[in-house]
Amino acid sequence: MKELVLFVDGQTVGPFPLEDVEKRLAAGEFSAETPCAEPGATEWKPLGEVVPATGSRPTVVRLARKTKEEAEEMKSATSEKLDPDVRKKLLLYNLADSISVDKFTPAQADAAIKIHEAALKKGKNLKIAAGVGGFLVSFALASFLITGVNFGKDPGGKGQKLFEKIFEEPANPEHKNKRQRIAAESERLAQLREEVAAVNFVAPRSQGDPRQTFLGNVEIKNADVSTVTGTLDVSALPASLTPSTKFEVIQLKRLDGTTEDRIKKQNELFAILSTPVWTDAELRKAIADELAEDFPKSDAPEAAEIANRLKMFRLDAVDAQVQWLEKRIGEVAQLKEIQGRAKEKSNSRKKNTAKDESAEQRKAASRAVQSWASREMPKFIEKLKKFLAEKEIYYSAEKRAEAWREFTENELPEIQNKIAENETQRTPVGGNGEFILDGRSDRNLIAVAHFERAGDVYFVPAKDENEQGLVRMQNVSVNRRTLKPEDVLMDERYIVAAKEKMGGKPLVTSGKILSQEIFIVRTSPEWCYITVEKKPEEGETASRRRPSVVLGVPAEFFESVSVGDEVPMEKLLTFERFGKAAESPATGRLIPIPDDKLEIVKEQQTAAGIAFPPPPEKYVPPAPKKEEPASPEAESDGGAATAPETESDAGESEASEE
Repeated sequence: MKELVLFVDGQTVGPFPLEDVEKRLAAGEFSAETPCAEPGATEWKPLGEVVPATGSRPTVVRLARKTKEEAEEMKSATSEKLDPDVRKKLLLYNLADSISVDKFTPAQADAAIKIHEAALKKGKNLKIAAGVGGFLVSFALASFLITGVNFGKDPGGKGQKLFEKIFEEPANPEHKNKRQRIAAESERLAQLREEVAAVNFVAPRSQGDPRQTFLGNVEIKNADVSTVTGTLDVSALPASLTPSTKFEVIQLKRLDGTTEDRIKKQNELFAILSTPVWTDAELRKAIADELAEDFPKSDAPEAAEIANRLKMFRLDAVDAQVQWLEKRIGEVAQLKEIQGRAKEKSNSRKKNTAKDESAEQRKAASRAVQSWASREMPKFIEKLKKFLAEKEIYYSAEKRAEAWREFTENELPEIQNKIAENETQRTPVGGNGEFILDGRSDRNLIAVAHFERAGDVYFVPAKDENEQGLVRMQNVSVNRRTLKPEDVLMDERYIVAAKEKMGGKPLVTSGKILSQEIFIVRTSPEWCYITVEKKPEEGETASRRRPSVVLGVPAEFFESVSVGDEVPMEKLLTFERFGKAAESPATGRLIPIPDDKLEIVKEQQTAAGIAFPPPPEKYVPPAPKKEEPASPEAESDGGAATAPETESDAGESEASEE
């Protein structure tokens, strides 16, 4: 829909819809000579030329058309941007505001200014003075907030020259007084602005490193962390068993004598089972070593025969060879007895009583052989049979399997039951044989070997390195130690219980120009906090109160975590602890905005094109003091502190440079 902007009584009004303008023109509210233009047009036209004629509207008086030269001159004038002084006059005369002023073309602006200045010369001094005074306040505010023009300190500055030019004509004492008052008040306002800009926000007071707080929250249920260490030597085990065997060390509350005997028996049995089955030579050597002293001595040829038989003993027919020995000794004993009886009969029938010495010798030798075969050799045979029965497990694979089966069925379950009843702790043995147990007692330690094919086998290794055995404990020692909070601090687990932001509040101070209050706004820095508390242990009730700690954290970390997240202790120790979430205190003349001033401050800042509230300022820590002598420049400045630059400050400084 077409719209028009009108120039009425020295002011621009509109834009209005074309239909609305037609009705108001017909009603006589506007005249046909009223200047008008479409928004963004380059020249003004009489309203009568733009709005179509109607029957009910007064007769339109058409103005003379412009010559071609005049049209070209007007077009050239309107194609340029407004001169800065023209723009300021429009604002000064209240002919436009900061939003509509840029819609004026140069031609429109000149026309508006001429009309307004003509009205000034026709004697409307009092009305104009009031309007100028109101505008001066608006101009001072805009200059103060946007361009940073200093009215009082620099008489030759753009702001002061503008005031002087405004009041050159007509000469009016009231204008002069107003000008002097504005200059003085603007200077005080500029000084106030410098004071406010120099205010440094103070960081909230922290309680420093949180380490001691976290240490105070440490709960140690069992401070005694003494250990028993040692090594398990299994080098005596057959190499075929060790790769597939897992070893553990177990500590028992008590180890009764019966279980010790059973374990000892098992240890001996397994030691036998771990050796190869005897060969014939090993069996013969064992017989010779074990029974050499028990073999009855005799000069009889039969004794040499039996000894040779023992030297040729074989594993493939042990029982048959023992039976032959028994039979042969029986034959020897029976033969000597018959011979002795025959000789005695022959001697008794002899009538010659002379002593036959050779016969007596033969008789005595016969009785000796008979005694050897009938009395001494049977005893040896019994010892041989007992020896072979005891050593059968060494030379018989069948006997070995039977002995191990009987032990695992009858004895091993009893050992396992006793160990299960009295076990306090167990630990695996490392690849190099090392083991470690909790506590201060090195008593009742046993080792267990888990064999893949043979089942579980338990040992009581010797603690003395000089003792023999397939499995031995060595270097057993007690290491006494008591836990301190520092020992477990890094293992403490904390979660985020709450998050809170503080600060970021707009603070103000104010001054006045011509009784109008002008506000200076700064926004305090924003501070981020998290509250952490100990993570509940498994099975712990939620009602239990847990120690909590408030920490100040960077904004990036604050945004990266959520309530319930676990934070490593290494990270928590990098933050500072606070008694509670706090913000920067208001310093200097800055105070929180009163409720009754909030809308006024917001309106004033918005009119000046400044975001409200301004973004929170970043905290700038004070620079470290240097011991170097102050430079002449610093002395001339009086050592004034520099305020941290905010986004609004930066924008104002850029505008003032323009």
